[in-house]
Amino acid sequence: LRNARATATFRDAHLELKPFEAQLLGGSARGSFAFDAAKKSVRIELDGERVSFERWLKERGSKLRFSGGPMTVKASIAGAGESMQDVAGSITGPITLRMGPGRFHSDHAGEMEQMMTHAFAAKDTSDVAFECASASLAFRNGRASGNKIVGFRTTASRLLTSSTDAPISPTRRARSRSRPTRGSRGTSTRTGPGLPERAT
Repeated sequence: LRNARATATFRDAHLELKPFEAQLLGGSARGSFAFDAAKKSVRIELDGERVSFERWLKERGSKLRFSGGPMTVKASIAGAGESMQDVAGSITGPITLRMGPGRFHSDHAGEMEQMMTHAFAAKDTSDVAFECASASLAFRNGRASGNKIVGFRTTASRLLTSSTDAPISPTRRARSRSRPTRGSRGTSTRTGPGLPERAT
């Protein structure tokens, strides 16, 4: 966060930051935070514009090479607990993400996408070009589930999942169905770590 600004209102065991504005990961965020010390709870309303997925990965220390990916983020969530982990495990409310163009860079990018789509894309390509991605996550007690809640589209493929996902889970396995975009052939269903657990 940079250049954060907020109006703070105290009342008994309550603290409200409203409105709240800041620069966030190369973009901007605005919304409100409401803390209840007696219940050890927080409610967050947040709207983010042009938040960089590339910056988010770098600031988390990820070694994944990705460039671009401007995101629109909208969240209306609440949680409670003794620690940040407890709060994350109790998150309830909707979070939606929409990402614009970005590129995943890897020496094996072409092999990965060919394996994912069974398409005849060039295996020697060094990146995967994402046209867009989106997620619509309805969290309840730290878990999100639903149909067609996460999807993305590249120049050669598209993927859509339904899932059950835990934000504090260190490992997850997923089954997700991908299809080639126009001009490619074949479909495949992939299973692997780091994706939602159940997918169609």
